[in-house]
Amino acid sequence: MRLMAGLLAGQGFDCTLVGDASLSKRPMRRVTEPLARMGARIESTERGTAPLHIHPVPGLTAIRYDMPVASAQVKSSLLLAGLYAEGETCVTEPAPTRDHTERMLAGFGYPVRREGNRACVQGGGVLTACAIDVPADISSAAFFLVAPASRRARTWCWSTSA
Repeated sequence: MRLMAGLLAGQGFDCTLVGDASLSKRPMRRVTEPLARMGARIESTERGTAPLHIHPVPGLTAIRYDMPVASAQVKSSLLLAGLYAEGETCVTEPAPTRDHTERMLAGFGYPVRREGNRACVQGGGVLTACAIDVPADISSAAFFLVAPASRRARTWCWSTSA
């Protein structure tokens, strides 16, 4: 939900992110507050939890954000929002966190600038599609195993190459 909030903050449509009972108890202010500094309009409950109502804005503005607590989810959320922001978004970590988002962006041809514990993206770039190898870890494939079993399976569509 935190990553999706960053990705959706720069889109031109209203949306609502809802979680199960467990996810709806988790704090979201650690992403909604810095996203608001970028110009995002996100409403949450009084406790700062889901559901998150994300409203379209004319545009996001890049920020430089020093995270008070190390969090790969917060860093990723802000970097994803930075793709849609005017200027360069930089996130500084107090301690190293996972770098899956930075690796994914680089894999899609989107430049990510790293300087020590800081990651930066320039808004307005282009992602280039490419083949992705999913490791043989069953948890990595769980989504693709469960999605067709869903009652909404007809809404999911993907193709594979032989």
